[in-house]
Amino acid sequence: GPKIRAYYTLRYLAARHEVTLLSFRRPEDPPTAIAHLDACCEAVHLVPMRRSRVSDLRHLLWSLPRRTPFLIARDRVPEMSSAVCRLVQREPPFEAVHADQLWMAPYAQLASAESARVHDRPLAVVLDQHNAVFQIPLRLAQHESNPVKRLFLRLESRKLVAYERMACDRADQVVWVTQEDRRALGARGSDQSGATVIPICVAPHPEGRLQRAAGAFRVTFLGGLHWPPNAAGILWFARHVWPLVAEHEPRARLTVIGKSPPAELLALRARGQHQNRPSIDVLGYVANPVPLLAESALFVVP
Repeated sequence: GPKIRAYYTLRYLAARHEVTLLSFRRPEDPPTAIAHLDACCEAVHLVPMRRSRVSDLRHLLWSLPRRTPFLIARDRVPEMSSAVCRLVQREPPFEAVHADQLWMAPYAQLASAESARVHDRPLAVVLDQHNAVFQIPLRLAQHESNPVKRLFLRLESRKLVAYERMACDRADQVVWVTQEDRRALGARGSDQSGATVIPICVAPHPEGRLQRAAGAFRVTFLGGLHWPPNAAGILWFARHVWPLVAEHEPRARLTVIGKSPPAELLALRARGQHQNRPSIDVLGYVANPVPLLAESALFVVP
């Protein structure tokens, strides 16, 4: 979802403006993807993103006694700050900076301040919020049985709501995906003058609609399972809904496509195989899901 939105927003802007892209790069990002972005933009600058359990723990301990949310502290990378300043100091100056998601808001504000220092003119800051982020840990806390994790999630949610309101107040324009997220935050970013709702859009595939195969038997979920709401949604479905479906349609297969499937889901699949009643396929990341999509009678979406 977020990658799709960021990509089509970037493509739209790059077709109408001179766009320089400054982005984190994950180790698994393929060179072909970087080359494609390079063809869209005036220039592409990348900063490696190196995450680990050790660094996450360090940022967690740093953020606990402070007002800064862990999710913001985790993405504070000195190399990115240096790259922001280096780009802003160039000539001719930029006119605006677009921050994709809340984690990039500090870098956008840094770019605007550096432009004011070097060029005597701050940059207009656009913040694409994607979500009312504070709601995510708040909802996770409602279903968390571990009291320590529940306490942390509630604390993180309180920090995030204050941080998000501040980030929206400091931006010149705030872009939302839905009216519900916009209203949930209740910041300046939710008023009529400072906010815009732009739904997630994609370009139609040039080959048109995928034709469903005769006798399609899959009930398919497609999405990254590293994202807690996706994992929670498909786990609930597999536990509480799928047994009813499998009982009435023995030929049906629940097909879960997406990286980092949770251990509980793999255990459900293994249990069915052990009982000689396999009805769940957990496939992880699939480079070309088209054949599986053609065999799908239904999609499930959390």
